[in-house]
Amino acid sequence: MSKSKLRISKTHQPEQEEEEEREISPIERRRRLIINVGVAIVILAFSVTSGITYTNLNQEVPVDNPTQQEAPMDQVQMEIERWQGELANDPQNVAALANLGFYYRQKALPLLVDEKKKEESQQLLARSEENLRKAMELDPNYGFAVQELASTLRMQEKDDEARQLLEKAIEQAQQPVQPAQGEDPETLKAARQRQEVEARMALADLAFSQGNTEEVLAQLGKVLELEPGNIDAYMGRASLYQRDEKKDLAKADLEKALDIAQKMNDRRAVLIMQLLYQMDNPVSATPVPGGTPGAEAPMPIPMTSPGAEAPLPTASPGAEAPIPTATPAAEATPASPGR
Repeated sequence: MSKSKLRISKTHQPEQEEEEEREISPIERRRRLIINVGVAIVILAFSVTSGITYTNLNQEVPVDNPTQQEAPMDQVQMEIERWQGELANDPQNVAALANLGFYYRQKALPLLVDEKKKEESQQLLARSEENLRKAMELDPNYGFAVQELASTLRMQEKDDEARQLLEKAIEQAQQPVQPAQGEDPETLKAARQRQEVEARMALADLAFSQGNTEEVLAQLGKVLELEPGNIDAYMGRASLYQRDEKKDLAKADLEKALDIAQKMNDRRAVLIMQLLYQMDNPVSATPVPGGTPGAEAPMPIPMTSPGAEAPLPTASPGAEAPIPTATPAAEATPASPGR
């Protein structure tokens, strides 16, 4: 029987970066960027509606301000060139192929809303798909490549194939752990569980986009069985409960998420407090003299702006999955490729 592998690429940081910056894992960088974008989007959604909007934050929403786009896009291009160089040195480098596929997709994201750049965005997505498929040809059990390809396919409206890939990722994650010599079985088991969590979160997001509330709740429930401290799952489920006017259930899930976030000193605690406040103080439809109709009083707690905690996500196999703001995982420095 062949061994199923969950590979995690080892990425390096430039020598001139500070030691503290080098110690931040690639997965953590990507998680922080998603959180930064997610906080801004979810707060905006809640300012407009009285309910909780279930938002796919894996599909990063472009920033309208060109000066805010320029630096991140320059860095994305730098990463593309970096991984192109790695691939030129070793055409069989699976991690380079997967990372290149990830960054081509990142570069396409801001172009999707511009009709004039639609062709360019589709070309970038095609490159993303090509590189990720090559990575999977070299290593069919490469969890990161499987999930990133699913994300790229969804952006190309290939939902059926994306679903098949995510189900495959779950199947792989549930296979018996077969560590190679010197590998820690518990570490591999934890990595497999994280892979399943990420795939189920992505399936929940896909089901939501297709209007399948029953599947969304089932997938989020399974996530919470595997990972009871998953803030994203609680927030996603609360959004559905709120939409269906099940306020008590929604509030209970948000309170659980808040408790976890506060214990972890997670910045999303502020966001969750905002959501709870708005549940108890719904937006008024009555015009306010001198103000915007429907605008509510500001929340009586300081709101932190989603600043750039980390300038750029450095993709890495085993990277974190989608859905409303990423769940904090206890990530160490980048791990070596593992089975």
